Amino acid sequence: MGTIANLALAMGASYSEQRLVEMLKETDNEILQAVGKEAMDEDGFPNWVRLANLDYVVDLVSSYTFEEWAELAKAIFNIRNIESFVENEMYILFEEFVGLFNIHVSIRTQPEDLEDETEY
Repeated sequence: MGTIANLALAMGASYSEQRLVEMLKETDNEILQAVGKEAMDEDGFPNWVRLANLDYVVDLVSSYTFEEWAELAKAIFNIRNIESFVENEMYILFEEFVGLFNIHVSIRTQPEDLEDETEY
């Protein structure tokens, strides 16, 4: 296993915010859903509307540096191969600790664009 610095560099080089966002959407991540619900409430959407039925954008900003992520990864995972970890387990780590990201949901759909409850 390489150093924390090597792991941090590899994580930073292959991190894709878009890939993480897609994973969170696919798994109906509860934190993403909670942040989305707040955004929907602020924008005046009815309670029956689901986030998944809207056009929305997610911004993720990590409150951790890649070095801190690497330290956490090393503590939790048995990393034998940095490339393999970065490709396979890194996003599991991010999803598990998604609370360490600042998550912002911007909803593009307007409440008045919704037809009625029967479509959703």
